[in-house]
Parts: sequence; structure tokens; C-alpha cells
Amino acid sequence: MLISIHDHTLKRVGFLSNDDSETPDFKDDNFHRYLAQGTSTFDFTVNKIKNGVVQDYVQLLNERAYFSFQYEGEDFLFDSVIVEEDDDKITFNCLSLNLEMRNEEVKALKNTVSHNIKWYFDQLGLINFAKISLGINQVKNDTRVINYDSEDTKLARLISVIQNFDAEFEFVTKLKRDGTLDNITLNIYKKNDGGDIQGVGQNRNDVLLSFGENVMGVNRKVEKSQIFNSLYVTGKDGLSWKDSAWSVTNSEGQEEFYKRAGESYAKAPLSAQMFPSQLQSSTGDIFTNKNASTEYTTVNAMWGYALSQLKQYAYPLVTYEVTATSNLTVSSTGDGMPLHIGDTVRIQDKNFIDSDGNVGLFLSARVSELEISFTNPTSNKITFSNYIKLKSEVSDDLTARMQEIINANTPYRPDITSTNGLQFKNGTGTTILGAHIYFGSDDKETIADSYSWTKDGTVVAPTQTITVDASGVSDKAVYSFKATVAGKVVASQSVTITNVDDGTNGRSVTNVSQKWRLTTTTATPTQAWSDAGWLTTQPTTTATNKYLWSITRTTFNLAPLTQDVIEQKAVYGDKGDKGDTGNDGRAGKDGVGIKTTVITYAISSSGTTAPNTGWTSSVPSLIKGQYLWTKTVWTYTDNSSETGYSVTYIAKDGNNGNDGIAGKDGTGIKTTTITYAAGTSGTVAPTSSWTSTVPTVAAGSYLWTKTVWAYTDNTSETGYSVAKMGNTGPTGPAGSNGTPGTNAINIDLSNKSYNFLANLEVSDSGSVMQAVAGSTTTTFTALQGTAAINITALTCTTTLPTGMTVSIGTLNALSVVVTISVDNTMITPNGVLNFSITARGVTTTKSFSYSLAINDLTVINLAAINSNLGNVKNIYSHYNGSGGGTYSGTIEINDENIKITATNDGLMSNI
Repeated sequence: MLISIHDHTLKRVGFLSNDDSETPDFKDDNFHRYLAQGTSTFDFTVNKIKNGVVQDYVQLLNERAYFSFQYEGEDFLFDSVIVEEDDDKITFNCLSLNLEMRNEEVKALKNTVSHNIKWYFDQLGLINFAKISLGINQVKNDTRVINYDSEDTKLARLISVIQNFDAEFEFVTKLKRDGTLDNITLNIYKKNDGGDIQGVGQNRNDVLLSFGENVMGVNRKVEKSQIFNSLYVTGKDGLSWKDSAWSVTNSEGQEEFYKRAGESYAKAPLSAQMFPSQLQSSTGDIFTNKNASTEYTTVNAMWGYALSQLKQYAYPLVTYEVTATSNLTVSSTGDGMPLHIGDTVRIQDKNFIDSDGNVGLFLSARVSELEISFTNPTSNKITFSNYIKLKSEVSDDLTARMQEIINANTPYRPDITSTNGLQFKNGTGTTILGAHIYFGSDDKETIADSYSWTKDGTVVAPTQTITVDASGVSDKAVYSFKATVAGKVVASQSVTITNVDDGTNGRSVTNVSQKWRLTTTTATPTQAWSDAGWLTTQPTTTATNKYLWSITRTTFNLAPLTQDVIEQKAVYGDKGDKGDTGNDGRAGKDGVGIKTTVITYAISSSGTTAPNTGWTSSVPSLIKGQYLWTKTVWTYTDNSSETGYSVTYIAKDGNNGNDGIAGKDGTGIKTTTITYAAGTSGTVAPTSSWTSTVPTVAAGSYLWTKTVWAYTDNTSETGYSVAKMGNTGPTGPAGSNGTPGTNAINIDLSNKSYNFLANLEVSDSGSVMQAVAGSTTTTFTALQGTAAINITALTCTTTLPTGMTVSIGTLNALSVVVTISVDNTMITPNGVLNFSITARGVTTTKSFSYSLAINDLTVINLAAINSNLGNVKNIYSHYNGSGGGTYSGTIEINDENIKITATNDGLMSNI
């Protein structure tokens, strides 16, 4: 697309084009044409900068600029109305027509005489410009009496005058070879009436738009809240039409509207039959009434008003919205021409059925708006209006064409009936098969011209019904029929007749068990279920034993009694790259690994939707005919988690054939196929690249395992599990003396201090602080990056005070519990315990602080306080604020004195 740039005199001064590297290009363009306003808009953006430099052409792109181009053989000239500019780009919003037409106003018009349209143009000065002339004028012989009480713009007044003449219009712009304006022609057409009069554009009988091809959707909205079908009208000063009568029939000869002499209401009887009043009067009146007062001075004017109201409101208001494909705006269609503004087209959508059972919605509509982007055609849009549902008033040719489309695309529905089912037992019995067809949604059978039955592909009868005897069916046989109408096979259907003998008990699942093992390579383990390397509890992957595998044993009631399936469940994430040495270099983040794996089981009647409840850590009692679901939840060291499911059908026993209908053999697992694939998503399984060996998986990607169970009834089911390959940690910033991030071991304690309760006794001989027997625990954990690692050694290196013991929990675990206990011989008021912890060969020291907190204070002799003020003050400084005990009396302490007030041997309340 080549766009001309004009200055304010319309002289061409430059070009815009995306096809020429020498000219500035444009983007975000939208060329929007409007039918109702006879005008167009054009929006686009131009970049100011190329290769970091503001380009010279920017001086041409300003608010005084005009733009023009040629599209589909027509010239379009635009004035820049809004210009937005920033450091990088300039955006133009442009309108066609000139400033005078859009902005200049015309005065009010007082008129009492009927005139033609050109008279109004001249009187109002609407097209008295040198460059605008009147071209086609299909209403030149019509006259109207028009008045205007206020001022308005020339464009608004032009549109109003044309609408008063029941017309529509278009502006046609013609440019000279040098790009300057030659002339603008105003063409006026009679308004489109949905029938013989087209108006702007063409009646494109060659175009039939269809849902699923060039129509993406049709929306039909019906409103009937406004319906009334009986109208009482009075004229000016109470003028009555009671003695008058009128009648209007539709195209099918039915009386659609009438007013009877001697009656006060005009009525729409067809509407009343379709939408009768549900609250009928005592006389059975089915009409919905409405009253209207008018200023009409003749009964004929009153009837005209009533008729227009009934035509508008006696039936539901139906609106349509059609969404067309973006390429329809520029593609050739029908006989080869693209659609233009104002064109009338036909639209069909077979996904609608009306109240009469007619399949398909058929509309005519006009192109009222076109939106075209030269740089992004996928955003093109076409808007339709003037929707009309095509009825009998459509031409015979079009009606025949529509019916031909319906008939050609409406299929017959085939059906086969049987008088005695489709299964014989032990070679006995007969049944009669009947062939039936139905046209579209009809419930009444259509009798075909001929029928043909075949057995296993061989023709056996040219009749509508056939008799099948069990003696002619050894195991199973497929019977098919074809129905022919007008020499064409319009429907066919097949059924399978089976002859079964008494069955044996089916093979079904009785138990499912699972074990795990670790390996150092991606090779699938080959060891049998009984091998000691398979563990009954799930181990944790390590940097050496990276690969976690499971073996699932399914036990059946019949031979073969067991089936083992080996799957890869998880892969240990690789460590991050070692950071360069640095003074303050950050530790590199370790890859994400699996912290825990939780497996639970549940029984469900569905084999496609996982249960919401009932999950247990052990395999529940199996119920035949239902499904055993296995849910695996992997929790990673970054505290994220993912869930995988697998499902196994618990086959029913086959029915015992004695004295009953032959039972179908139970469904068991015939084969199990396991494949692997790498993927970038942890929630959506890959669609390709599945292999029988574990592939190499990039850090941060996912290893998917797909298990396909093929059952003995030739059905199959598929289950998936997924594990994430740990991300490689980022490299730390350069420096010196920095500790490599991959070796950083962090030791954490769940509790780092504790106050043991103690009793304080004050007497003449002094004071005694004794601990109350008790204990506390703290849990040691080791992390390398964000991954939990085993603690291999943990000891307390501090000499313990009398009355205190320390107990170390189980080592070689991700967490170790340490218990610290005291008894009443413990009198040390406070202290610190140092612990030595070893993980991954790195030894670290951590501390735990303890103190005694007063639980109870006893004064044996008040006189003893005087000789023990120092002790009391010392105790106060250490233990002030501890809770516990019941106190009475007071102790007041200041810089020089301690005043103790107590009753008998009561306890002090504040220290």
C-alpha cells in the first residue's frame, strides 16, 4: 500500500510505504468505512527514529498534513484531525471530507412548502463548494416539507435532509495525477427497503456466507416483552374511528391486521394466535390491549398510525449479530468481487431450528462497516446491519436455492430395530431386523425407494426387514442395510449379531503393591520383584543415586497371577555451577530436587476423573468393576509441588453361565507399555518423542513417564507421572576468598534457647535456686542451598552442669531431634551448650542457650531477708518477670533499700 503525504495546499510532498525501503513505513493502521455517514476514517502510526536518529521525513508529518491512497479503484483523501506525538512515534487519526463540511454550521430553516432535495441543499448551502457536486440523485422528483428549529453542522444537516427523503448517500473522491483534489461527487440513492430497492452498494445474489466457512458465529436475540396486538386510538379532541373499517392481508392471503366497523380496537389476529394473552377475560379474549392518544385530525391518519405500531410491536423484536472471518473484507467471493460498503448478502447457519421445526437460519444483511488493516489483515472486520430473515417474499430463485442447500445438507437418520435383541445364546433363537430412515429431525419415518441387507458384506435380501436365525451365526455376524431414495443411497447402518456360549470366570485384580530402588544411571532396572534391592519404603535420591524407580506388582485371581511394571519416578537435580572466588561472592543456588514423595490410593467408579476424597496411604479394599487410583505428590526443595495420577481397572468376574445369560469374560491387563519423554511443561504431557528408554532431560525441564495398560477386551488406558529436573544454579559474582556456593552447608535449630522453671527458697542461711524437673527439644536440620541433606554426626561439646542431660536422636537423617532435660539438682542459673554437627563431610558448630526462670519463691524467715539483700537483688536481676506461682505480699526495691512486706509464709508477688 502506497500512501501519499500532502501539505496544506494538497500538494504531494512524500510517501509512506512498507514495500519500499527508501520511504518511511507505517503500522497499527485501521481503514474504517461507514455506510450510514457516507464517510471513512484512517488511523495509523509512523516511527520517527531509525538507527537511533530522528528522520528528516518527520517534518512532513504534522497537523497540517493530508493523506491519500487508492483502494479497490477508488480514491480516498483524509485530513489529520488528531495528531499524537512522543519521542519515538507519531499517531494520526484522520477523517475524509473537508473541514468546512464537518465544522461549519448552518442556520435554522422555516418552511411551509414542499420542495425537492436540491432546493434544500441550495437553501442551506450544503454543497455549494467548488469541489463538491451532486451526481446520482434517485429522489430528484420527490418533495418534502422540512423545518429546522436550530443550527447544526453542514454534515449533520446533510445527513438529516437525505434521511427525510428516505434516501442514503455516498461521497466519491477523485484525485488528479499530481495527487491534488479533482472533485468530490455526492451520490444519493433511494433507501434500501430489504426488497427491490438496494441503495448504496449492490445486491450480491452471487454471495452466500455460511457458518464454519466465512462466518464464525451468528447470535440471534428475541425480545417480546413489548408485544401487544390490540390498539385503541383516539385522535385530536377525542376524534373517534369507531365507525371506520380497514383490513390488511399478508403475502399468503391471511388477514394480518384489521379494524372492524363498530369496534374500538385495531387488531393483529395472527399475532394473538401466536402470542395469546394468558390472563384471558371472561369472554375468552386472547388479545393484549394498549391505548394511545394522538393529535391526528383524520381517521385515516389514525389507522396509519395504528398499523405502523402493530407492525412494529405485534411480533417479537428480533436482532441478529453476525461475526465474519477477517479475510472476508478483502477476499474475492461469489462471482469474484470483494464485498463493498452497502452490499447486500445472504447468510446461512444450520445450527438453528425454528418453532415449526425448520432447520437452518437464513438472513439477508448489508455491509454497514468495513475495517481494513494493510499491515495486519488478521484484524480486519466486517459489520452487517439491516438483517432480514428470509421468508416467502424472497425471490423464487433464491427460495429454491435455499431449499436446495437445506435438502443437500440435511442427512437421513438411520435406525435398526430388532424383535429379540442382538445376542443369541448357545446357538438358539431368532430375531427380525427392521431398516428405518428419518429425514433430518423428523420423527415420522420416511419409506425409502429400496432397501438392501448384507451379512458380513454379502447381499442377503432386498427387503426392509429380514429374519436372522441363530443357526446361521457361528460366532458373530455383521448385518448392514442401505436405503436408497431417488437413486441415491441416503442412509446406512450396521449391527453385530453374536452367538455366545456359557462363559468362564473372568480374570481380575486382587491386589496392587509397590516397591522402590535407587540407581546411578538412567538404565531401567531389570531385577525381579523378589530382589533385595527393591525397598518397601521410598528412599531419597542423592547426588550419586540420582534415579528413583518403582516396581508395581498387580496380583490377579487367575494365571498369570502377577504382573510387574517398572517406572522411573524421579531424578535428582544437578548441582549449580561453582561460583568464582570472591570476597563477598553470593553462594550459587542449588538445583531444585525432590524433598518428599507421598503416594496415596483411592477407589472410584470413574476411570477418567480422579476422586476428590477417600485417599489413603494404603491400598484400600478392591471393588470389582471400579477403578484403583494412585496419586503421587512430589514436593520439591523449593516448596513447590506437583501431582501425578495413574489408574487401574478392577475387573469384574464373568457371569457364571449356568442357568443364566452368558457372562462376559472379566477384563484384565494384557500388556503394559512404558515410555518416556522430555517436556517443558509440568502440567501438559508431550505429544511426541516418546521412547522406551529414559532420555536426557535438560535442567529445569520435566521427565514424563507414560504407562499404557492394554486390557484383554482390546481397550486401553493411559496414565502419566512427571518429575522435574533441577535447575542449574546461577554462577556467583567474581571476587576473592568467597566460599563456593555448592559447598555451603547451613545448619538450623528449631529452638535456639529455653527457660527452665525453678523454685527459689530464701531463708536465714541464704537462698537456694533449684530447677523444676522438665525437658525441651530442638530439631537440627542441614540444608545445602535449598536441598535438605543428612546429618551424619552430632555431639554436645560443652561440659554439662549438674542435673542436666542431653540426648541425641537418630543420625544419618534429614533432621535430628535433641532432647535437653533437667532435674531438681540443677542450680546453674544460665549457660550455653555448644554442638558439633557434621553433614556432607562439613562440620559446623551451633549453640543453644538456657536459663532458669522463677516458678515459685518461698521466704522461710522474713528476718533472713535483711542478711540476704545482695542475693535477693542478684536473683531479681536474673529472674525478674518470670511467671508461675501464687504470690501475696510485696517487695519494693530502689537504689538503696529493699522493702519486703509479707504475711506469714506467703509468697512475694513482684520481684
